[in-house]
Amino acid sequence: MDKKKKFCLVGKGISYSLSPKIHRQIYDILGANAEYVIEDVGECEIPRVIAEYDGFNVTKPYKLAVRKYLDSAVESVNTVTKQDGKAIGFSTDGDGFIRALKKTGGDGYSHYAVVGSGGAALAVINALKSMGKTPNVFARNQVALEKICDMTACKKGENYSPQAVIYCASGGEYLPFDTKNTEYLMDLRYDGSEISLDGAVSVNGLRMLVSQAVLSAEKFLSVNLDEKRIDEIVDIIYNSLCKYKK
Repeated sequence: MDKKKKFCLVGKGISYSLSPKIHRQIYDILGANAEYVIEDVGECEIPRVIAEYDGFNVTKPYKLAVRKYLDSAVESVNTVTKQDGKAIGFSTDGDGFIRALKKTGGDGYSHYAVVGSGGAALAVINALKSMGKTPNVFARNQVALEKICDMTACKKGENYSPQAVIYCASGGEYLPFDTKNTEYLMDLRYDGSEISLDGAVSVNGLRMLVSQAVLSAEKFLSVNLDEKRIDEIVDIIYNSLCKYKK
């Protein structure tokens, strides 16, 4: 039998995460000899994680900070793999977000607002731009807002009434714009703190979480899944989690 591979999720204050449960289901479905745990650690522990694991996912607050510890990386990292002894940072957040957006009917609008200025917001903005949609961006932290708008060539949101809102912020509700025309809202959280809007289709980030996990597992396990198989696995796990959470 092949040696068991070790993967984990790295972040801070993430004991609630469903990622271990999701990845274990993926490995069971694919027949992979692998384990997945949480590493809730300070940033100084990231080099140890790189050394000890075959790969790992990255969540708050390290999606941007982790880049300095890697041999190469995209702007916002959620997946790290080992290739020829080098640690390479990818992101499956954008593709996972697009899959969830399309599945929940949020891909057909012209005017989007993104709320947040961290790594998840950056991945969402880049994903929307890849679809030909340039959102207005809103955030409490004005310094971070300026930075993310410069990085993505997006407008700082003001005097704006979006049709669709992608909520990537933490903390309480922050919707500093007119929502009278908003028909769709996706809050990337899935822990019960997510917000909703009366009169709008409101969804949480669970399907995105599962989708990006399946895409991460492809990289971890060096397998190539066709689109139909990815959708099947996402649906199986998403439906099991919805049932589990009731």
